[in-house]
Amino acid sequence: MNDKGSAPFLHLPELRARRWDRLLIKTLEASYNEVYVFDASTFQFTLVSQGACRNLGYSQQELCELSPLDLKPNFTLQNFKDLLEPLSDAKTPFVSFQTIHQREDGTTYPVEVRVQLVKEHSPPVYIAIIQDLTEKFSLTGAVRDVQDRYRDLYENAPDLFATVDTKTATILTCNRTFANGLGYSKDEILGRDIFSFYHENCRKEARSIFDSYVRGGVIQNVELQFQKKNGAIIDVILNASTAYDDNGKMLYSRAVWRDVTDLKVVEQRLKYKTDLLQTVQNIQSQFISEDNPKFIFSEILSQIQRLSESEFGFLGVINRNPANQQPYLKVLSYTHVLYLGENGPNENQLDPESDEFMEFHNLDTLFGRVIVTQSPVVSNDPKNDPRSGGLPLGHIPLEAFLGIPIFHSGEMVGMVALANRIGGYDKSIADNLQPVLGACGGIIQRYNAEIALQASNERRRCLVDAIASIVWSANEKMELTASQKSWEEYTGQNWPEPQGRGWLEMFHSESRKRIIKVMEIALQKRQAFEFEAPLWNKDKAEYRFAYFRAIPRLSGNEKIREWVGVINDVHDKVHADKELARYREDLEEQVHLRTRQIEATQKELQTSQRTLFSFINNLKGMVYRLDSEGIVLFVSDGCFELTGYNAADFEKKSFRSFRNLIPLEDRHRVDQEIDFALKHHKPFIIDYRILTSEGNQKWALEQGWGVYDKEGRLEAVEGFVTDCTAERTAQESLRVSEKLFQTLADNAPAGIWRTDRKGDYIYINSFYARNFGLSLGEMKQGGWVRRLAPEERDAVHAKWLRAVKYGLPFREEYRLLDKGGRAFWVYAQATPEKNALGVTTGYVGTVTDITELKLAEQTIKMVNAKLLHNEKLSALGKLTGSIAHEFNNPIYGVLNLLEQTLESDQLRNEPKEFLEIAIKECNRMAELIRKLQNFYKPSAEEKRLTQVNQIIDDILVLTKQQLAERNIRLEKNLLPSLPAIYVVQDQIEQVILNMLQNAMDAISENAAGGVIQISTDFDDAFLDVKIGDNGSGIAPEKMNMIFDPFFSTKSAVKGTGLGLSISHGIIKDHGGEILCESFPGSGTEFTIRIPLYEYGAKQGESN
Repeated sequence: MNDKGSAPFLHLPELRARRWDRLLIKTLEASYNEVYVFDASTFQFTLVSQGACRNLGYSQQELCELSPLDLKPNFTLQNFKDLLEPLSDAKTPFVSFQTIHQREDGTTYPVEVRVQLVKEHSPPVYIAIIQDLTEKFSLTGAVRDVQDRYRDLYENAPDLFATVDTKTATILTCNRTFANGLGYSKDEILGRDIFSFYHENCRKEARSIFDSYVRGGVIQNVELQFQKKNGAIIDVILNASTAYDDNGKMLYSRAVWRDVTDLKVVEQRLKYKTDLLQTVQNIQSQFISEDNPKFIFSEILSQIQRLSESEFGFLGVINRNPANQQPYLKVLSYTHVLYLGENGPNENQLDPESDEFMEFHNLDTLFGRVIVTQSPVVSNDPKNDPRSGGLPLGHIPLEAFLGIPIFHSGEMVGMVALANRIGGYDKSIADNLQPVLGACGGIIQRYNAEIALQASNERRRCLVDAIASIVWSANEKMELTASQKSWEEYTGQNWPEPQGRGWLEMFHSESRKRIIKVMEIALQKRQAFEFEAPLWNKDKAEYRFAYFRAIPRLSGNEKIREWVGVINDVHDKVHADKELARYREDLEEQVHLRTRQIEATQKELQTSQRTLFSFINNLKGMVYRLDSEGIVLFVSDGCFELTGYNAADFEKKSFRSFRNLIPLEDRHRVDQEIDFALKHHKPFIIDYRILTSEGNQKWALEQGWGVYDKEGRLEAVEGFVTDCTAERTAQESLRVSEKLFQTLADNAPAGIWRTDRKGDYIYINSFYARNFGLSLGEMKQGGWVRRLAPEERDAVHAKWLRAVKYGLPFREEYRLLDKGGRAFWVYAQATPEKNALGVTTGYVGTVTDITELKLAEQTIKMVNAKLLHNEKLSALGKLTGSIAHEFNNPIYGVLNLLEQTLESDQLRNEPKEFLEIAIKECNRMAELIRKLQNFYKPSAEEKRLTQVNQIIDDILVLTKQQLAERNIRLEKNLLPSLPAIYVVQDQIEQVILNMLQNAMDAISENAAGGVIQISTDFDDAFLDVKIGDNGSGIAPEKMNMIFDPFFSTKSAVKGTGLGLSISHGIIKDHGGEILCESFPGSGTEFTIRIPLYEYGAKQGESN
């Protein structure tokens, strides 16, 4: 029968007229399909097939006594007639419907019925062809079950999945992991631009990659960053594939993101620890290879500055005065700091044995507090810190300060001071530097011993004792002559076993040839060498990776006298590097494998259940399904990679066979948690250990859920088991690290506290209680509020309550009263702690005593004013010759005019013209004197509305003679419409005069063609003064030092090295900057940029 209703038996009367009509009837009766012919009026069966008899359980004779209504319990006669009525009216060639047939035994089965009316037959009959739908319905249910299972796997997968429209880049679908991972609901995600979820730093890159992908590119293992709803950043690796229609047209993109945030954190911590280890090795190597202490400690300080991201600092040792045993600081190395002593240059402050180092006996300073308390000192506002004793004359301004004591064998032997780190300092920086400072402490201790003993042979022994490495020496042929006692502990060799070339036999045979080759090259070139190689320990019967470095010590004729070297154990580092490389390879393999599995699964899901199983079998892990009795129905092939057993080892058996892989100490806990979850109809997530077929132990993470019928009875259990060994190991390492940092915080020498979300104190450290005299119980009862100074109590408490109410950071300076009623200043700062949803759960904060900083502010201001005044006196000396010349010219002019007036015969008639000229010259002389007096007058530091062009004109009058004497041409281009600005006038005069003086010094005296250009201009925010010359220029390597105190490219006679440093400080205080562009041999141009608005004014104010 076809769709148009035609069939070979539609013209039955004609067929009967033919000779083969009886054969056709017999064929229909013998058919294994259900076929019925029944009377159109009585509905009595006239012909039934064998297939109908077999399905219903009747004989042909029994069926011919029945009607269709006897087989269809859901129909009445009228229902059946209404259904067949369209055939009588010839409105349709056939009718089709689904119903239920009832067998002789009372059972039923679903069927699809197609009925035709044959009017040509006499009498008319209906022909019905029946299709059994039992198998079809069963297959449909199986497919729906597979789809439900895939949907659960998709929604609960550990990775983030989404489909993205390739035209609009909007998200069409996503799994639950995607929504939960970013902190949104699915309704908030669907329909949004995928780029809106990327962090702004990589959004442009993500859009470019997507555009290239749409044009036919690929997206594979791309590292990007998502920004969660609460603002947190997560690192992800993106892979994507494309779905096409039958015509090859791009429909949408399937994308998967893997969260690698935890891996990034582990990598960063390992990198920092590796950097610390390398720094320690460098410090030790420098101490071995260098004889110059100044250079050694300079290198150490450079490494510490780099690790702490500090702008400058110094490193010193602690000595004691023999007379009174009072400690004082001896500076071994410093950077970018001007030291003139406490009262100017003083030879008595230098080391009596060496004039290379400086000493400080005044400990009433920030670094002095480190020596006195023998604990780190942090100050992120040194100007206002009461502990600060001021800065030496010309010292670079301090924005932040960190002082760290250096200990050796429990005794403080030195300290390091660091300054001006962007973002300030905290105690964690001091903690992180302890490995480096520990090595430095040993070096300082041995340095002190060298000074005391004054013996070169003893110096080597002290060096060996100072470092944690194994130190050795060899003769010119690389034959070992001496080693540290720790060589015996490290290798198990007793002296003299390694003497001569015997020590080379301790290396692994695969490395020995390479090592000998390295040594031969070093011997030939007389240069240092280094390598890493496995070294045999005879006692422990194992190889350990060690780092070797050696340098040659040359005699007077440049021949090798001996070799000195160190050995460091880097076994853990080498294995950590290998483990990290393996982890990365595994991660990349997992990403590649997961991407292929997802693409295959999404395609195969549209066709059959076999596709789903293929996807499951390729997952990185084991998927299983159990019946209600715990019998394994399905286990994916991933079980082999997880356990070492094949799927056939578990299928059709009790799942207890898998549970037996769990150690006994974990098994009871696992069974209890799973039974509890299944009993309460909840999913379960649990981790535990398993033993593989090879006896290895792994950590497994199992996610599972129960499948229940309508009555709530357990039908099946489904789940997914993955290998989480690497993640568990990383989490355990992180937990240990966090516990260590918590212990350090609890013992840190600073006031640290925490509160709950209501602002009630839940923790204070011992430093807080000891130094501020408040216990935790008193803090919980508001004791700190009662200790506030009465005039500040209400305001400070109100600010704290407001911060707690709105979850804002809290930073405040206020006074506290000690138990004796004495007031002291403190600086308190607190940051809100938030959970994953961005809700404030409490505060963590610190309290610092800043009383001494407050007292130091006035002292700093007085010192800065005195420095500026001294520099002006220096500039005045340079102007003396020019001013004297300017005074003499008008004086001689007046005398000449007066003489002409006396000699003139017409004195009575025309004296007026000569007298006017004399008055003019006298006025000019008076003006020069006035300007000189104004320049010499000390600064009032009061900003006034000032015309910069007028300042320049006044200065050019004073320098006119110097320019002429040096044969320098001045080119002036001052913008007439230049606006007035608020500045300290004499300070700006000082800056411009310094720049002009530097330009004149840069041009050789009396050199032909010397030119200085000065111009002014302005834009929306700044007023610019440019001063350029065609002098000798500045070498590129000196450009970054031109603003340093005491740095000068001039001879000692011409310059002090303070002019540019002071000028830079003045312009910076005005909120501006000084830019420099120089070309050696061609000249230099300085640009002074001063804000048009008054620096420090509120937003919106203007001049």
